[in-house]
Amino acid sequence: MGVIIRYSVLCFLFDFLVTYAGSIPVAENPQSLHVLPYIAKRSDGSSVCEEAEMFKWTYGFHECFIDRKYNDGGRKLNSIVDRILEHGEVCMEVSSLECRPDFRGFTTVLNKTIFQMKDYAEMYLEEIYKGKKLITISALVICIWIVIGILIYRSTIFSSPHLAIHSEVKTVEDEIDACKSKDQKLSPVFWRKINYLKDEIPEGVKKLVNEVQVLSNFTHYHDAKIHYLYAKPNNKKNLSILLLHGQSYSAETWNKLQTIQNIAAFGYYVVALDLPGFGNSPTIQGIKVIEYLSSVIDSLNMENVVLISPSMSGTFSLEFLMKHPEKLSGFIPVSPVNSQVLNQSPCKGPDNYTGLYFDRDCQKVLPFLKSNPPVLNCIKVPTLVVFGEHDRIKSSARLCLLPNAQGAEIPDGKHSAYMSNPELWHKLLFNFLDILSDTLLCL
Repeated sequence: MGVIIRYSVLCFLFDFLVTYAGSIPVAENPQSLHVLPYIAKRSDGSSVCEEAEMFKWTYGFHECFIDRKYNDGGRKLNSIVDRILEHGEVCMEVSSLECRPDFRGFTTVLNKTIFQMKDYAEMYLEEIYKGKKLITISALVICIWIVIGILIYRSTIFSSPHLAIHSEVKTVEDEIDACKSKDQKLSPVFWRKINYLKDEIPEGVKKLVNEVQVLSNFTHYHDAKIHYLYAKPNNKKNLSILLLHGQSYSAETWNKLQTIQNIAAFGYYVVALDLPGFGNSPTIQGIKVIEYLSSVIDSLNMENVVLISPSMSGTFSLEFLMKHPEKLSGFIPVSPVNSQVLNQSPCKGPDNYTGLYFDRDCQKVLPFLKSNPPVLNCIKVPTLVVFGEHDRIKSSARLCLLPNAQGAEIPDGKHSAYMSNPELWHKLLFNFLDILSDTLLCL
């Protein structure tokens, strides 16, 4: 639409120059262009030279008083030279009239002056009329161009099946239904307009939480053991959830918080890793974090992976996101460290994010992003950026720049926001994973 408007403006300017150059007459006296349309009287009824006090006379004495302000010490009254003051008043300087007791002679010369000024004023009024006519015609031309542009734009929308569906879809539910039944792609703003607090976790699902069995096992990265906890649901859905952990925690943290049990009750296969040097996993020298996560995902046969990554685990997750976004179906960072790695994004710039819609929670952290934002427009992974109210940091702001990201602030939450309000944390997970599962084929 912006292109159409800019094109219309250019057409208008071209039309204006062509028309204007051939239509404005050249006045015999350039000063005529400045003569105001009132001659003997102003609009308020006062005489032309009354306020400026160019001359005064009295009926009984017939004496001319020349105002020094305009006389400059020697000029006399009458003739039609105009002085155009900055505020637009017309003041007559009269140079041929001699002061005489004959008032009739004075008025004769004055009337002659007024008639001559009237000729110039009529010329000016004619030019004003032509100017108004030109402006009116040009305004009509630009309006016509805009209307044509709008009609072309609308016809383009409704002639495209892909775009037409988005012009009709208004709610998240409508988009999901269209995705499932008509195999339509989601709109560019879909993941930014979802209310992840809309639906409560069903009571039937909550009852399953305590029935979930959390198991322990090991996998390998080269020769090193990797410990993990996991749970499998009775009716597995189409997502696999991989839980990393922060500096002071381990896989057991997610067990005690019942995040593993909740995710399994939602219907998803869930794995919680002990990262190298934490829990029951030994330290690994010279670890390559991208290779490490790829190895875990492959060895545990995880499909459609959603990566949950708080704090310190950002050292693993953000590099993996930049290198292999195609291996992730979803991403839930919680105030991760190492956000500077986003500057190594494979996306092409520049991208100043003008016109990008930011949800209310993302807007709370954007002020921390003061300059040089990373270019992330090619990382299309649906992302829920979680952070605590008391932990609004730059990393969350940067992640809000992902095109399919939305923020979720946990009230009164600290750095480990999920610990501050586990119930709200699990509700966010339930809604995000539920919508992601429903729309997986549309991504």
